[in-house]
Amino acid sequence: MADGSILNSSLPPLKCVGLGLEHITNGVERTIFHDLDVTVTPGDLLALAGRSGSGKTSLLRVLYGMQEPSAGTVWWGEQTLAALREKQRQQLRRECFGYASQDALVLEEETLETNVRLGGASREAARRYLDELGLGKLTRTRARTLSGGERQRVAVARALAKQPVVALLDEPTASLDAEAAHLVRDMLRTSAEQGVAVVVASHDEVILEAADQVVQL
Repeated sequence: MADGSILNSSLPPLKCVGLGLEHITNGVERTIFHDLDVTVTPGDLLALAGRSGSGKTSLLRVLYGMQEPSAGTVWWGEQTLAALREKQRQQLRRECFGYASQDALVLEEETLETNVRLGGASREAARRYLDELGLGKLTRTRARTLSGGERQRVAVARALAKQPVVALLDEPTASLDAEAAHLVRDMLRTSAEQGVAVVVASHDEVILEAADQVVQL
């Protein structure tokens, strides 16, 4: 599982083959995506693009091991996510993934620094990433005082500051102004250049233009 044999593998950390997902709403089956092949490569920024409801968030959840696909296989190195027990998946997510949901959840009564360190980052890294996202003066501020855009940047810092093998981020610039969106874009690019496999669901041209690969859903 999340051990050196996988982390040192020459194989991509994540690869999807023939992936399909269907939802049933009010008894009607709807195909979200079908026969999708995606390879998540270390050092690349991969963007998932598409209209609202196209399955971007669902695909991130499948990659994260939080949602089962209707068809196809998700590979982690030399094994499939489906072969892992839930306890193993939890360990994998904790040790190897960074994840930022669109909700940008934070612990309201904790400081920004503490919120970022919850992802597994050191104090130094937490402060550095917050500073690079324009939040350096707020590291000791409690999260309850933050705006929506500031919360979103904290979630981005938490996902990336631990320097995960794979980072999955859902619409990380959705609540941001142009200046803050460019800070996030720069951080995503820097993380990819440091060897992280970065996957971002986004319809923001700032992100799409910076991506090495765009998967249209």
